[in-house]
Amino acid sequence: FLEAIGGDKVSITLMVKPGSSPHSYEPKPTQMKSIDKADIYFSIGVEFERAWLKKFSNQNTNMKIIDVSNGIQKYGKDPHIWTNPDNIKIIAKNMLNALISIDKNNQKFYEKNYKRFINKVDKTDKEIKKILKDFPKGANFMVFHPSWGYFAKKYALTQLPIEIEGK
Repeated sequence: FLEAIGGDKVSITLMVKPGSSPHSYEPKPTQMKSIDKADIYFSIGVEFERAWLKKFSNQNTNMKIIDVSNGIQKYGKDPHIWTNPDNIKIIAKNMLNALISIDKNNQKFYEKNYKRFINKVDKTDKEIKKILKDFPKGANFMVFHPSWGYFAKKYALTQLPIEIEGK
């Protein structure tokens, strides 16, 4: 989301790489060096942040910590808020506002990219609704890990997880 909005005006370091588990995350030395240089840390409320966010903040006291989940209604312990397009819009808006707060000179650039990104989110939402239009309300879908709760709620589906809490 940040890449879509910030474009070439931002340099992004991911703390948990795709395919890695946030449950067993420990930052690498190169990531800790990136924390030293960061202007903003975008927090989303995943498990590892409870253990590491204070340490990151202590390491770089000038870094703003932005909770991109601000304004999203949470359901239980499910941190996977980004699976609902309505939540994606909130996350993106929080990112946009943070970027503008530290780089007002590029506000129009960020706003243009944000609008383009939101249009893609809206288009995807419409496509999903079209695909699901013939499914009954509450239709089941099977998943390995119960990470699709926000998606299921948005589209009136029921996720059936194979594993819960590692079991």
